[in-house]
Amino acid sequence: MRRGLVPGGARPHLGGAFDGSASLATDDQGCPEAAQVAEDFWLEVLPEGGTIHLLGGHWLLLSVDVGEHEAAGPSLVEETTDPDEGTTGPATPTDEPPTGPTTEPSTAPTAEPSAPPTTDPGPTAPSTPAAPVPPPAVPDPPTSTGSDEVLAGFTAPDVVVTSPGWPGSGGDLLAPTVRAGLNDGFDRVVLDLTGTTTPTWLARYTEEPVRDGSGLPMLIAGDSVLELVVTGMAYPEPGDPVYDDGDFGLDTHRLDGVYEVIRTTPFEGQLQLFVGLEDGPRPYRVFLLQEPLRLVVDVQHAG
Repeated sequence: MRRGLVPGGARPHLGGAFDGSASLATDDQGCPEAAQVAEDFWLEVLPEGGTIHLLGGHWLLLSVDVGEHEAAGPSLVEETTDPDEGTTGPATPTDEPPTGPTTEPSTAPTAEPSAPPTTDPGPTAPSTPAAPVPPPAVPDPPTSTGSDEVLAGFTAPDVVVTSPGWPGSGGDLLAPTVRAGLNDGFDRVVLDLTGTTTPTWLARYTEEPVRDGSGLPMLIAGDSVLELVVTGMAYPEPGDPVYDDGDFGLDTHRLDGVYEVIRTTPFEGQLQLFVGLEDGPRPYRVFLLQEPLRLVVDVQHAG
């Protein structure tokens, strides 16, 4: 494609003015519609004359004089194709309000929601209030842990028990053996004692059983541990083998709740008795029996 538009053979000096007295001619060869529109525009405005300037050796600045008949500006073809597919060019503004329905956001509902139909019962005579129904009698809850009701004479697991005269003083007691057995409703642990002193004791559940003196952890089977500290103890005479084997351990897995029992050797007139239990702490009781002398620990069965 080649096109040209020149003022009738008279070429202006670059950087000067020209008039529009000469006739205009075009040289078209297959110009598209858009090019033809541009040529029509220049044919319309160039006859009035103007100036032409060379800018920077590469650009031409063309100024044209506009006559009175062009004061309103040249006729332009309005673009009718919008970049967005499926739309048309800008709509002509109008002062008329839109005729179609409009939807405005509402700040409040225009109508109250219909309430369900009701029947007016009319005035009602006051009725005699019914006598209040007392709540069912609830017996005082038994002292218990979990599902276990504490048996008569037993102590709740969270209670620390001390004997009369605790912590006592020195004595001549020895603890040669420990026994355990199954009874109706409880397991029994018996600490056999020899001597004439009346012992005192402290009993409690502990989460961290440790050995007196060294402070080392006491490793014992079970989920919870009942600890007894017994006073009035003596060191054996030279040659007495009562504590030669050190700690005395008793495996009691055949019982209901007691898993293991460990008796330590005396330290500063005291010894410890650890009772390892299955599951959580259970109610217990501690008491002293005579002839022969023995300290008894009963642990209540679960359920």
